[in-house]
Amino acid sequence: MIAKLKPYFFILGVTLLCFWQITFGQNMMKWDIIDIALPWRYFVVESLHAGQFPFWNPFNHLGFPQMGDPSSWYPITWLLSLFGRYTVSHIQFEYLLHLVLAAFGAYKLFLFELTNSPSTTKTKRWISLTLAICYACSGFMVSNAQHLGWVISAAWIPYCIYFFRAFLVTGKWYYAFALPTVLFMLLTGGYPGFFITCMYVLLGIFIVHLFRIRKQLAEIKSLWKLTVPAVLFILQAAVVLYCSFEMSKYINRGEDLVLDTSKWGVLFGAFPWEASISFLFPMATTTPGTVWPSDVSMLNAYFGIVSATLALGSLYLTKNNLRGILYFILGLVFLLSSYGDGFIVRALWYHILPFMDLFRFPALFRLFSLLFLLMAGVLTLDKVWNMKLPIKQVNTMFLTTGLALLFGLFYYTAVPKEAIAETPDVGSFFNTWSFNKRIVIQAISGLLFLVLSWLLIQKRQLVALALLVGLELFIYTQLNVYSTVVDAENDFKKTELALTRAPIGFPLESLYDTVRLKTDEGNKNYPYLWKNLSAFQKEISADGVSPYGLKSMAVSIERDEFTKAINHPSIYFEPEADSPNQAYQLKILSYSGNELTFEINTESNGKIVFLQNTYPNWKVEVDGEEHEIQIEASTFLATSIEVGKSKVRFYFDSNKEQKLFWVTAVSFLISIGAFLLLFFKENMLSKK
Repeated sequence: MIAKLKPYFFILGVTLLCFWQITFGQNMMKWDIIDIALPWRYFVVESLHAGQFPFWNPFNHLGFPQMGDPSSWYPITWLLSLFGRYTVSHIQFEYLLHLVLAAFGAYKLFLFELTNSPSTTKTKRWISLTLAICYACSGFMVSNAQHLGWVISAAWIPYCIYFFRAFLVTGKWYYAFALPTVLFMLLTGGYPGFFITCMYVLLGIFIVHLFRIRKQLAEIKSLWKLTVPAVLFILQAAVVLYCSFEMSKYINRGEDLVLDTSKWGVLFGAFPWEASISFLFPMATTTPGTVWPSDVSMLNAYFGIVSATLALGSLYLTKNNLRGILYFILGLVFLLSSYGDGFIVRALWYHILPFMDLFRFPALFRLFSLLFLLMAGVLTLDKVWNMKLPIKQVNTMFLTTGLALLFGLFYYTAVPKEAIAETPDVGSFFNTWSFNKRIVIQAISGLLFLVLSWLLIQKRQLVALALLVGLELFIYTQLNVYSTVVDAENDFKKTELALTRAPIGFPLESLYDTVRLKTDEGNKNYPYLWKNLSAFQKEISADGVSPYGLKSMAVSIERDEFTKAINHPSIYFEPEADSPNQAYQLKILSYSGNELTFEINTESNGKIVFLQNTYPNWKVEVDGEEHEIQIEASTFLATSIEVGKSKVRFYFDSNKEQKLFWVTAVSFLISIGAFLLLFFKENMLSKK
């Protein structure tokens, strides 16, 4: 039992140490994870604490259907709601948690790859964990740290592949119940592009498996078992799929994207081929002042000097290594896809494969490239350990990487000095290094790690090799951590304290005030937080940062109606034209994100306006009777009322969504329960 757990402790230790600034609360993370992910998760948790579902978010952009964003239903966020208010500590814990989960998942997948290997169990474990930590501490996890959905996707994809393959091969039912659960985690926690691509990977695995068993009638008949995880997944995803597809009808980005590099084109956010330098020199892509044809988050594909060498080594194993070569080719295909407009592959997928026109950022494909290259590396290292690769070819394999490092050293340092802008940046000592200095330092360290790993392989010191790889990952992570992961200057404790002091629930007072057009500007209540501050302050605001924009709001802005309409409190009365009596009295009775009830006393007929964007779920009652929703300024909710005293209730009708939620919740719990029951039952039987 202890032997089985040792790899997990090793993986946990290496991963947490590589990101020690977050592990020990030394620094706060930066960019989108703080500006977008934190406020949205904060709102979800605050809604749950208030005893309601996060169907509608009233605070950003004058309201949008939060339920349409899959991350609103992510089980881990809901679980964290049990541990107090959601703060920076929570979201940074989520980041670390998913790095560890990614490593564990990669470890299980790699171990499964070695099922038929003649290596001892101990050898298989050390080979698998050595490459698994390369996955969790790869340049993808470092450069895309701000994109929590990307990191979550990276965490669950290895499990999806592992459980699917294991179920196809073994037919064990606990895999059938685990698969829909991890697919649901990927769907709700991750970025859609990863889910779509992962489903194509699973389809490819299924086709290969079908080809293998094409002459085995019994095996073909047993494929009906796949309907069980398929049905369970559809049931689990019911509320997410319904809410997301409904929202897609009313947002600007709900249609197919165009094939270009514009902001809303599928080729936007590519991994430029020039950034392939990051495979060997990851720190070079974060040099302050250098200009790359993409965002800094999309420029790092590093996954270890040693592991890259092993992946390349699969080409030297042409005998009995079909899987290794296939994985290397798949890694190369996904790498070419990540180049976006730099190569034709992404465009072909856009035209040929369904759903490939629904997401941007070709750079996401580099995650699949890294995973398949690591799978190729696992098979190479196993064969090297079993003496199935001649020592001469092992030497050639390492020599190739060494020559690549030397070539990079001489080529990139030969760049004229004036061509590289050496603008010092604050944050860490490393950020003051010039481009050339970064190349030299990484070339020397890379060669050192390469030579040491070669020596350890010659002496067959696998544990020492794993420790060396862990050290390499620690150093290379630290070289980039201040560039793309954490901010060295922010006072973590000040932000944490400010969030714990934020208003609780849904305060009524701010509804009487004029809606703020710019809540984020000049707000000093939340140190080091810059965007979507209305979610913390619990104020209805016209601004915010969000990937979703309602069409009705865009129309209102285009018609110049928006700014004029919001120059009022969140609820206001508009009398009939030419009415001499415009006075009214308003008393708010109750308010939550999904409902507003108030009493109003007017001296004339007119209409009441609620400054929230229109959406089909919104309904209104006046004195207990259903009234027609009217649209004010092309986007806001309104209804007519008569002179005198009225009780008005705007509410977000979520009857259908709530029913679907319970379908999701029950099927999710059934899947987890069945998995645990069957898993422990089999383990108990195996012990007997």
